[in-house]
Amino acid sequence: MGARKDMAKSFSRMTQEEVDLFCMEWGIGTKFIPVAPVCDKSIDKCPSGSIALYCRHFEFSNLRHPFSNFVLNVLEYYRISFGQVHPLGMARVLHFEILCRASRCDPTLLSFRRFFRLAKNGDWFTFETTQVDTCLISSMVSTLGVLKDRFFWVSEEIVPFKLVWRHPDAVLNEPKPSVFEINTRPQIESLVPDNPRDCVQGSQRSYQTVFETMCDLSSGTEFFNKIFLFVLVGLILLSAFDRTVE
Repeated sequence: MGARKDMAKSFSRMTQEEVDLFCMEWGIGTKFIPVAPVCDKSIDKCPSGSIALYCRHFEFSNLRHPFSNFVLNVLEYYRISFGQVHPLGMARVLHFEILCRASRCDPTLLSFRRFFRLAKNGDWFTFETTQVDTCLISSMVSTLGVLKDRFFWVSEEIVPFKLVWRHPDAVLNEPKPSVFEINTRPQIESLVPDNPRDCVQGSQRSYQTVFETMCDLSSGTEFFNKIFLFVLVGLILLSAFDRTVE
């Protein structure tokens, strides 16, 4: 993102026509009144009755509308709004959800907190991995290109509750899950097999499940985006196979 303390100085360059085309492509209905911000309004100056959305949340993080209950639960629990979350952080939330659904278990806040914690990224927030023995995501793309000048307003009715805009200087003192909480949810560890060969032995089933999940998440997008997701699934499975060879 470059300098990360410039939210108040970053303005959207999108025209209303560009916003309308983007929302049409990504399935955001006109009933939510998508509006291009005026040139002197930063994302933290969202009009009353509206929320802000970054284009890169959809293009990079794989966010889809209607938003999943898990994504909304994360925002509500941490008291943050879409416009405050860096796309890399949003990508971690959605990758976690995909991994859970591919493993045939429901994504929960408790499970998510086992592996990730809320962190500051300048004026924005993100999610970082916690100090655990296992890691769900080994690496991610760290450069996103244009981000700060491509956002727009939509009606707050796009979310079924009132989103909170968390102060960027708020202390992050969210407690870690207790040992009791973790022990009562054994399916958390099932996301990371003890034996990497288990990933390959179930690869055919996992491939089908992941592919169906990702295609479902990408419904309504252009064909090239589905091809990208298809390639991503192949890379995930290839990585699992390589670990067994080692």
